[in-house]
Amino acid sequence: HRVREGWELGINTINIRKASFEWSSFINFSHTRLRWEERFVNTFLRGWQNEHDLVSSYYVFKTDGILDGVKAIPESQPANARHPGSPIFVDRNGDNVIDTMDVFRINPDAKLTIGFGNTFRYKGFDLGLMFYGQVGGKATTPAAAWSTAADFITGGQNGVRELNEIWTTVNPTGIRPGVAYNESALALPVGTDIGLQSTDFVRCRNITLGYTIQSGHLTRYVRNLRVYMDVQNAFIITDFKYVDPEVSVASVKGGPAPYPMARIFSFGLNANF
Repeated sequence: HRVREGWELGINTINIRKASFEWSSFINFSHTRLRWEERFVNTFLRGWQNEHDLVSSYYVFKTDGILDGVKAIPESQPANARHPGSPIFVDRNGDNVIDTMDVFRINPDAKLTIGFGNTFRYKGFDLGLMFYGQVGGKATTPAAAWSTAADFITGGQNGVRELNEIWTTVNPTGIRPGVAYNESALALPVGTDIGLQSTDFVRCRNITLGYTIQSGHLTRYVRNLRVYMDVQNAFIITDFKYVDPEVSVASVKGGPAPYPMARIFSFGLNANF
């Protein structure tokens, strides 16, 4: 049994209203979360899970940089991750062993979702701007699998430009593990936070510019005629790497292939008879 909780606040305003000019705005804030209220009696919970965790929780080992052959290797570092290019695992409880007690739970859901927009009207012209975004969310990068050093070196798949982020001796500032690192060989119960990043963004969802014609010559046939042009998904502001933080992920030839949101231009005509 799962429970969805949340709240929403919306404000609509008319900022200016004159005979030839009007400006109105809206803004809304919302927050929701989906958590477990009750589970099946035979559900087996791991040591790092709680009965009422959020449904979307990530369970990961956190990392703190890359071994570069110069830094001291922590005593807690797993045996198969002690060579240069391996991520440094965070020993959460300080017992010098990386085990289930070092698993972190991360809530990937946005802490706040925001939508806001403005509508301007001047004589026959109208302009509408609509934005939305979120803050406080986390997600793995769907395309990160295409920047795995080992797969690229073995020729198992093509790569993306983020392969330049892989640690090597000639790229000591690389933030992604080197070619010798193989996470699956560590036999850890959960994955790492490598590739986990902020999904904060602001998207311009819609821009619409129109003009309403109310000519005396037209009123014999139509009451008014409006021509407009519209842009959907005009732009996005985000630090999310590789792809859009909102894209869905499909599998193509065994790998994730997130398809970017399309930018759509429209031109139209509205007539009232």
